Amino acid sequence: MHCTVVYLTITATLIAFVLALYLYLCNVTSPIGSWPTLDRETMTEPYECADLRGALMDCSKGQCRQSLKPPRAHHCSTCGICRPNYDHHCPWLGNCVTLGCMKEFLVLLYLAPIVFLIGAAPVVRTLIFHALLAYHTSRSDDWAKEIWWDWLGSWFLFGGPLGRPIFGAFIGYSLITREPSELPGQVIERPHLGIAIVAGIALLMCVCCLGLAIVTTRNILLGQTAVEALKSQPHRDILLFVPRDVLLDAQSSNININPDGRVFRLPYDTRLYDRGCRRNWQAVMQKPLFASTVAENSLTVQGVELASSFAGNIEHFHGRS
Repeated sequence: MHCTVVYLTITATLIAFVLALYLYLCNVTSPIGSWPTLDRETMTEPYECADLRGALMDCSKGQCRQSLKPPRAHHCSTCGICRPNYDHHCPWLGNCVTLGCMKEFLVLLYLAPIVFLIGAAPVVRTLIFHALLAYHTSRSDDWAKEIWWDWLGSWFLFGGPLGRPIFGAFIGYSLITREPSELPGQVIERPHLGIAIVAGIALLMCVCCLGLAIVTTRNILLGQTAVEALKSQPHRDILLFVPRDVLLDAQSSNININPDGRVFRLPYDTRLYDRGCRRNWQAVMQKPLFASTVAENSLTVQGVELASSFAGNIEHFHGRS
């Protein structure tokens, strides 16, 4: 009895925490248009620019109305606005995922499969037994053999060879429920197609969450967002304006010089924000969970991050210019 109470308490707590994470991610918003209008001549940190003159980028799509577009911001076609530190728009959340809420998003992705396994632990053996029983019942039934197992089309429909035994098990569930069962109990203890479908969908979603969590973790360690990793414009070079006070003395035919600094043309696959796996991870995880404000969503802080990255790799960039 004591173990049951502990199990139920842990499960209920984890489910409540996952629900809190989900609701937070559905409602969290990034500050849009809160950055001041800046002049290139007053900039003291490197930044991604729009042209070889070092002009600041802006956006005229949707609700942006030619507002300032800070580095690493991207326009979300679903929301109709630019999001700073944009990663992707999640249809399951109905909201944009940015670096400001990446910690909560990653915790949700890793925690969801764990909660499912813990919640299903008491009945997993029963569900597996029912699935095997349904499969073997289907294989031994003459009607099921005629309409499915002996039909050539079963190798091509409903997922092909991988989906063939799954759909065959579904037929087995229907056969079991038609006949009186000697198995005791109701709902869970007796084979039920609806429960099998719900458990299968939940398992599939957990696998997807785990896969997305691994990809997201990789992007964080590499210092890039999902939209940066996709490289929607793979042949467009990155233009980086560097003010004179942070620029090292170098000469290159690939550098456009102006009175306030220089514009570097960098390869499209340059990861400007990569500061090493450890620092990339710390930058995302140092924010407290459910923080009400996102401190890094400003052009100044992004410029400092960019300057830090650029200062450690400028000689490498010069060599590739």
